[in-house]
Amino acid sequence: MKRKKTKKAAKTKTARKLRPKPKPKAKPKTSQGRKKNKELSERKKQIVRLVCKQMTSQEIGDKLGLSKKTVEVHRLQIFDQVKVRNNVGLAIWAIKNGVFQI
Repeated sequence: MKRKKTKKAAKTKTARKLRPKPKPKAKPKTSQGRKKNKELSERKKQIVRLVCKQMTSQEIGDKLGLSKKTVEVHRLQIFDQVKVRNNVGLAIWAIKNGVFQI
């Protein structure tokens, strides 16, 4: 025998659906609360050098023993840290700052 829904139960379900989701807490602008400066870690410098050599994330991961996703996360963190928008900007930054030489 099926149980009939009461008006109260129907209203409660609808109210749950319409309730706005809580806003996520604001994250600090620096990654994990660390100071933000242009000095890169040695691992990130390795990744910059390999990006400048036109290697893909998969190739860099294979060479350094990292997953493709980890390399992509490092690359995006580097973009944010040195304030560039793409691989070309990263290569220009690396040459200007002595991380990579032609």
